[in-house]
Amino acid sequence: MIPSGRKLLASSAVGLGLLFVTIPAQAANVSVVFQIGIEQSAAHYPSCTVSVPARANAASVLRAASRRQDCIVQSYKLGYDNVLRKHYVLCINLLCDAGDSGWYQGNPPPLPACAHLPGHYIEDFRARNGAVLTFTYDSRTKVITPTGSYACV
Repeated sequence: MIPSGRKLLASSAVGLGLLFVTIPAQAANVSVVFQIGIEQSAAHYPSCTVSVPARANAASVLRAASRRQDCIVQSYKLGYDNVLRKHYVLCINLLCDAGDSGWYQGNPPPLPACAHLPGHYIEDFRARNGAVLTFTYDSRTKVITPTGSYACV
């Protein structure tokens, strides 16, 4: 039997110990700017800011953007690269990849380089506060130069 003084001391120690136990916090949300661009022009549709969990991938940003009218994303469809086992954007608002044209995550390389679609994969993006996620539709034509290399026009 524990004397009453020790019992009080033991229960106080347990209570004090519980004060310092930390419960893992939910992932904080961060603000990400989402925008859509067309080809190499500087013109972009108006950007919008969405809130997603920190370190979320681009699919979470697309999902959040599709739920807001000011983001102008009515629909999107993802494709899957069987070799790399990663996802990419196949269509946004019914504008889909076709041949060498398609959605590029980020900005395609400047001319005359050809964009290697899809550029970055959905899983490559990690949301952080103030990050910008841009999807650009690139429809450059690939041509063979006199030296036998490729160039985009």
